[in-house]
Amino acid sequence: MTAPIVQPLRAPAGQRAGGASRRLVGLALGLVLAATIAGTAAAAEQARSTLTIGSGGAPEVAPSATGQPAPPTKPEPKPKRHPKDLPPVDEEPEPPTPGDRITVTSALNLFRSAGFRYQDPNFYACTATSVMDMLNFVAIVGSGGTGFRWSVGLGSTRRDTILAWERSHDTMVGGNGSDPHGWRNALNYYGWGTAAMYGTARVYEDYAFTSYARAVKAAVRTIIRTHKPVGIAAWRGQHAQMITGYDGLVGDPFATDAAGSYTNTFTIAAVYLTDPLAADAAVNKRITYTTLGTTTNTRFRFQPYYETDSPYDDPYTTGWIRARTDWYGRWVIVAARR
Repeated sequence: MTAPIVQPLRAPAGQRAGGASRRLVGLALGLVLAATIAGTAAAAEQARSTLTIGSGGAPEVAPSATGQPAPPTKPEPKPKRHPKDLPPVDEEPEPPTPGDRITVTSALNLFRSAGFRYQDPNFYACTATSVMDMLNFVAIVGSGGTGFRWSVGLGSTRRDTILAWERSHDTMVGGNGSDPHGWRNALNYYGWGTAAMYGTARVYEDYAFTSYARAVKAAVRTIIRTHKPVGIAAWRGQHAQMITGYDGLVGDPFATDAAGSYTNTFTIAAVYLTDPLAADAAVNKRITYTTLGTTTNTRFRFQPYYETDSPYDDPYTTGWIRARTDWYGRWVIVAARR
């Protein structure tokens, strides 16, 4: 792609306790069940480390009658205490410069059936399968750009190898799946190599937003700008899904105000959602913009992230912050920067 490498906007180090840079907060995306979020974060972590899909789970979230993973059905209680070192949110790559060549169309979909596989029968591998599928789509449409090294593949061994790699490169404690950092790191490593895991060399980044609208519109901008799919932290942070396209776009998604910030005044009719879990039966599924944000079907409603089992700092970003601090209570996506 011709778009320049851009660094996600970050607050100066001095604005955070301990000079921390931007980080994104814990998630058991690999279908790891959450323990009840009550009391201190430490208590939640200790309980959650032994609860996974298929083990019975917490009262709020349980496997379905068929044994398949199921999304939460009750409102998620919030911890009594919130982190004091809240990082900046609503960040994404800076608006394009006049020299950037970006073609905006009313509809675009990057899904390619030859690049898709389900995570089944590995119910912990939603993030790893999403890495495989997303990189397959990038390879098939030819949007990898300089340094792209992934070759299309759908093997179970490859899926499980990616999950094992994620687990050694994420910020979780316990569990069996991974989190947004593991997902992001695996996309960069398997797609572009070790160097792409650090700083401005990254291709994919994880972002947290204060509203549904900001998150989805940032995802649409990414798809238009980079022709790369976007991951979303579904099921309030317990599952991984992918947005590969949109339709019905009206307005300019890259319009900015006098301060250089996106106005977000454009609209879309729908997005195309793909879920790696076969039981959800959502492959290249068209879901209206309104439905994705409001449906009572929690399998397909994009909600804020409420996992707290990522207490560690991401070593691939300068500064220090508990990863969960960045994500908690926000809409989280894993999107390409270039």
